[in-house]
Amino acid sequence: MRIYQIVMIGFIALLAALAGGCSRMTAEVEAEVRQSFGIPADMPLKDLGELEFRAGTPKRVRLGAGKSCTITASVLTNASVQFNLLYESSGEVIEGVKTQPYSERSQVVLSPRLLASAMKTKSWLCFPPLRPHFVVAMQPTFIP
Repeated sequence: MRIYQIVMIGFIALLAALAGGCSRMTAEVEAEVRQSFGIPADMPLKDLGELEFRAGTPKRVRLGAGKSCTITASVLTNASVQFNLLYESSGEVIEGVKTQPYSERSQVVLSPRLLASAMKTKSWLCFPPLRPHFVVAMQPTFIP
């Protein structure tokens, strides 16, 4: 083998190890999350896993080809934390029809008590359904 092939194999192995290290839902956890948030079984769930947020610093997560979410956490005057999500699609195929570029906003506000509880128990947070009817779920860690 040539040196660049060895380096490439090492790089691919590193990427696989990093991708496998992300905390994702098991089937049992997904069923619990769906039940607790009232998400229908036929509605797709985008699992972002564990994400760390700093106040006012946006975090961009790719959801696939031409699709992404940008999530920003902000501290409100009553010490609650507001998570703002911006979903952007550069056009996708839904039920065989190509859509136009699209963006949509969603938000969730957690009181200080709920945020502290969620961070202690590593609870899941779900945003309201977005078009084309899917839900984004994550386990947030907030750093003020």
